Amino acid sequence: MSGSETEVEFSKDMTPEEALEAAKGRAAGAYSAAMQAGDKWGALAVWDEVFAMAPEDWQMRSNLATILAGHGAVEQALELLDRAEALGAPASTLDQFRAAVKGEAPARPDMEYVQHMFDRGADAFDERLASVGYQGPATMELLMLSMDLPLEADYRVLDLGCGTGLCLPHLRPRAGKGGLVGVDISGEMLRLAEARGGYDRLMQGDISKAEDLPEGPFDLVTAAEVFNYFGELRHTFALIHDLLAPAGLFIATFEAAPDGDGPDKDGPGFRLQPSARYQHRMEFVAAEAEAAGLTVALAAEIDSLRKEGARDVPAHGVVFQRAQGAALGPQNDGDGDGE
Repeated sequence: MSGSETEVEFSKDMTPEEALEAAKGRAAGAYSAAMQAGDKWGALAVWDEVFAMAPEDWQMRSNLATILAGHGAVEQALELLDRAEALGAPASTLDQFRAAVKGEAPARPDMEYVQHMFDRGADAFDERLASVGYQGPATMELLMLSMDLPLEADYRVLDLGCGTGLCLPHLRPRAGKGGLVGVDISGEMLRLAEARGGYDRLMQGDISKAEDLPEGPFDLVTAAEVFNYFGELRHTFALIHDLLAPAGLFIATFEAAPDGDGPDKDGPGFRLQPSARYQHRMEFVAAEAEAAGLTVALAAEIDSLRKEGARDVPAHGVVFQRAQGAALGPQNDGDGDGE
């Protein structure tokens, strides 16, 4: 099926944006009915009205492909990605989405894909996360409190994948005179973080490259919902180990891979979902950390890091410590080197 995209007329009393939203609503209902009837091609075809209203929007098509794949319509999802390619979708995006749709799991995506995705969505990022009940910053705060970190300190703090600065209210008071550095791959996200204010330094870079990271040591390194864009962890963990002061802590979240006897139960410890985000098993996270010289000081199961549709997204909230060294906590002398 080539999926011809029919034309529709706007109602005279609706704006184009309102007409598009109305068409999406109609398509969503028809999609559910088609899928329940087992008509996967029909489930794709009901979106043709919507596509006709957005004839050049490759991102809409690639996003819908992940939804189709999540419902088992792999052939239809790949057809939609072919359409996105014809509209000029970046090769890095298509590679990642096709891998996700096919159930493949590369060790990590092309970082060009990640950068493009966040650059494109930066302006709506905070609003979108609020709409899905995002708990990343609150989770980081709970983990810091669980480790008895004081509410105010002079730690030297590194916020990896800082984005627009959503964790800033929880990190700035603990940085004090020590300084707070944020690193993100997206220049557009950093633009918004700069406008928010509160970081002593912001850097654009790939956190898996040593040359893109600031010079350590840091008392505290954080990464809230960053590693759902990584499969393999050991290399980046090793870089973080080298950035930590001897008593330093590294706090991060990981989307949890489901337990059970699925096809990937003997796999590498991570899986790439149809959404193109990675999930990890806790035992894999711990093993990767140990190999990089980090120990797990605390691991908490988070019932819902955010919503994905109506589904809660469970996660691991983990505190790592650089192997050897006294725990960082209220008795830290605040001299900025964590010793």
